[in-house]
Amino acid sequence: MRRLVLALPLLLLASGCSLVRNNDGDGDGQCMCTMEFRTVTVNVVDGSGEPVTGLTVTVTNERTGAVLDVNQDNASPFGTGIYAVASDANTNDVSVAGDRLRFHAEGNGLTADAVFVVSRDACACHITKDSGPESITAE
Repeated sequence: MRRLVLALPLLLLASGCSLVRNNDGDGDGQCMCTMEFRTVTVNVVDGSGEPVTGLTVTVTNERTGAVLDVNQDNASPFGTGIYAVASDANTNDVSVAGDRLRFHAEGNGLTADAVFVVSRDACACHITKDSGPESITAE
Protein backbone atom coordinates (compact mmCIF):
# COMPACT_ATOMS: atom_id res chain seq x y z
CA MET A 1 0.00 0.00 0.00
CA ARG A 2 2.84 2.37 0.84
CA ARG A 3 4.34 1.87 -2.67
CA LEU A 4 1.01 2.81 -4.22
CA VAL A 5 0.84 5.99 -2.15
CA LEU A 6 4.36 6.95 -3.22
CA ALA A 7 3.85 5.98 -6.87
CA LEU A 8 0.58 7.85 -7.37
CA PRO A 9 2.05 11.40 -7.06
CA LEU A 10 4.90 10.46 -9.38
CA LEU A 11 2.46 9.08 -11.95
CA LEU A 12 0.34 12.23 -11.78
CA LEU A 13 3.41 14.44 -12.10
CA ALA A 14 4.69 12.52 -15.13
CA SER A 15 1.33 12.59 -16.86
CA GLY A 16 1.06 16.35 -16.38
CA CYS A 17 4.41 17.06 -18.02
CA SER A 18 4.19 15.17 -21.25
CA LEU A 19 2.15 13.33 -23.82
CA VAL A 20 3.02 9.92 -25.22
CA ARG A 21 3.00 9.68 -29.01
CA ASN A 22 4.20 7.14 -31.52
CA ASN A 23 7.42 7.95 -33.31
CA ASP A 24 6.85 8.08 -37.08
CA GLY A 25 10.50 8.67 -37.92
CA ASP A 26 13.41 6.28 -37.69
CA GLY A 27 12.85 5.78 -33.97
CA ASP A 28 11.85 2.58 -32.32
CA GLY A 29 8.45 3.29 -30.81
CA GLN A 30 6.95 5.80 -28.48
CA CYS A 31 8.29 9.13 -27.37
CA MET A 32 7.26 11.77 -24.86
CA CYS A 33 6.07 15.25 -25.80
CA THR A 34 6.54 18.17 -23.44
CA MET A 35 3.55 20.41 -22.76
CA GLU A 36 5.25 23.57 -24.07
CA PHE A 37 3.60 25.18 -27.10
CA ARG A 38 6.00 26.58 -29.70
CA THR A 39 5.19 29.31 -32.20
CA VAL A 40 7.38 30.60 -35.03
CA THR A 41 6.80 34.34 -35.34
CA VAL A 42 7.91 37.26 -37.45
CA ASN A 43 7.92 40.98 -36.66
CA VAL A 44 6.38 43.06 -39.47
CA VAL A 45 7.44 46.72 -39.56
CA ASP A 46 6.92 49.61 -41.95
CA GLY A 47 9.65 51.59 -43.72
CA SER A 48 10.33 53.64 -40.58
CA GLY A 49 10.65 50.54 -38.38
CA GLU A 50 7.26 50.91 -36.67
CA PRO A 51 5.20 47.75 -36.04
CA VAL A 52 2.42 47.09 -38.56
CA THR A 53 -0.89 45.77 -37.25
CA GLY A 54 -4.11 44.65 -38.89
CA LEU A 55 -2.59 42.59 -41.70
CA THR A 56 -4.30 39.50 -43.10
CA VAL A 57 -1.87 36.57 -43.15
CA THR A 58 -1.64 33.60 -45.51
CA VAL A 59 0.98 30.87 -44.97
CA THR A 60 1.47 28.34 -47.77
CA ASN A 61 3.56 25.17 -47.70
CA GLU A 62 5.49 25.34 -50.99
CA ARG A 63 6.00 21.55 -51.09
CA THR A 64 2.33 20.61 -50.76
CA GLY A 65 0.62 23.80 -51.91
CA ALA A 66 -1.56 23.67 -48.79
CA VAL A 67 -2.56 26.87 -47.03
CA LEU A 68 -1.93 26.41 -43.32
CA ASP A 69 -4.53 27.26 -40.72
CA VAL A 70 -2.38 29.51 -38.56
CA ASN A 71 -4.07 31.07 -35.55
CA GLN A 72 -2.78 34.63 -35.24
CA ASP A 73 -3.88 34.68 -31.59
CA ASN A 74 -0.78 32.55 -30.91
CA ALA A 75 1.38 35.57 -31.80
CA SER A 76 -0.49 38.26 -29.87
CA PRO A 77 1.32 37.70 -26.54
CA PHE A 78 4.64 38.41 -28.27
CA GLY A 79 3.81 42.08 -28.96
CA THR A 80 2.53 44.56 -31.50
CA GLY A 81 3.31 43.78 -35.13
CA ILE A 82 4.20 40.15 -34.38
CA TYR A 83 2.56 37.52 -36.60
CA ALA A 84 2.53 33.73 -36.38
CA VAL A 85 4.12 31.78 -39.24
CA ALA A 86 3.34 28.36 -37.72
CA SER A 87 2.82 26.78 -34.31
CA ASP A 88 2.73 23.35 -32.73
CA ALA A 89 -0.86 23.20 -33.97
CA ASN A 90 0.70 22.86 -37.45
CA THR A 91 3.02 19.89 -36.77
CA ASN A 92 1.10 17.74 -39.26
CA ASP A 93 1.48 20.46 -41.93
CA VAL A 94 5.29 20.21 -42.13
CA SER A 95 7.76 17.35 -42.54
CA VAL A 96 10.60 16.14 -40.36
CA ALA A 97 13.03 17.21 -43.10
CA GLY A 98 11.56 20.73 -43.12
CA ASP A 99 9.33 22.58 -45.56
CA ARG A 100 9.49 26.01 -47.11
CA LEU A 101 6.59 28.09 -45.81
CA ARG A 102 5.71 31.24 -47.74
CA PHE A 103 4.43 33.95 -45.39
CA HIS A 104 2.30 36.63 -47.04
CA ALA A 105 0.62 39.47 -45.16
CA GLU A 106 -1.33 42.36 -46.60
CA GLY A 107 -3.62 45.16 -45.54
CA ASN A 108 -3.82 48.93 -45.28
CA GLY A 109 -2.07 49.22 -48.65
CA LEU A 110 0.97 47.27 -47.40
CA THR A 111 2.35 43.85 -48.33
CA ALA A 112 4.98 41.74 -46.57
CA ASP A 113 6.48 38.48 -47.85
CA ALA A 114 9.09 36.07 -46.56
CA VAL A 115 10.07 32.39 -46.77
CA PHE A 116 10.72 30.28 -43.68
CA VAL A 117 11.91 26.69 -43.41
CA VAL A 118 10.02 24.96 -40.61
CA SER A 119 10.39 21.34 -39.54
CA ARG A 120 8.92 19.12 -36.86
CA ASP A 121 10.32 16.38 -34.69
CA ALA A 122 9.66 12.72 -35.54
CA CYS A 123 6.94 12.48 -32.90
CA ALA A 124 5.05 15.51 -34.26
CA CYS A 125 5.33 17.15 -30.85
CA HIS A 126 6.98 20.45 -31.76
CA ILE A 127 7.97 22.60 -34.70
CA THR A 128 11.33 24.27 -35.20
CA LYS A 129 12.28 27.27 -37.31
CA ASP A 130 15.26 26.14 -39.39
CA SER A 131 15.63 29.43 -41.25
CA GLY A 132 13.84 32.66 -41.92
CA PRO A 133 13.96 36.31 -40.92
CA GLU A 134 13.16 37.68 -37.46
CA SER A 135 11.71 40.84 -39.00
CA ILE A 136 10.38 41.90 -42.41
CA THR A 137 9.40 45.26 -43.84
CA ALA A 138 5.95 45.80 -45.29
CA GLU A 139 5.91 48.04 -48.34
